[in-house]
Amino acid sequence: MSPGSRPIQVPTVELLHTCDSDDVHLLCLVTGFSPAPVTLQWLVNGQPLSSPETLPASREATGATFQSTSSLNVTLGEWQEKIYSCKVMHAASESNQEVKGHKCMGESGVVASPGVVLGWSGVVASP
Repeated sequence: MSPGSRPIQVPTVELLHTCDSDDVHLLCLVTGFSPAPVTLQWLVNGQPLSSPETLPASREATGATFQSTSSLNVTLGEWQEKIYSCKVMHAASESNQEVKGHKCMGESGVVASPGVVLGWSGVVASP
């Protein structure tokens, strides 16, 4: 490793979504990676919804790693009928991750896949 270079860090990928309206707002949150950039692609039922896009990255508070986000809005009907996922590729670490969204099960607020519900008043682990 050359002076000033940072170690390669594999990204952490989470798919968050709202569950309290007629529309579902999806957010693919990519954190903790180095070096930038990452490439993201939205999938519906395993098929590409869009072409892969290189996301702009911003430094996290530590300054050692980066984060990126991408969002997608769909109708509640589309969300209930199809499986949405975000696929993240990080060339530097040769990482290729796909995270699928979990359906709403009566919760209100924001759901993180897998298994974490971020309510409006805090973070609650789901069973």
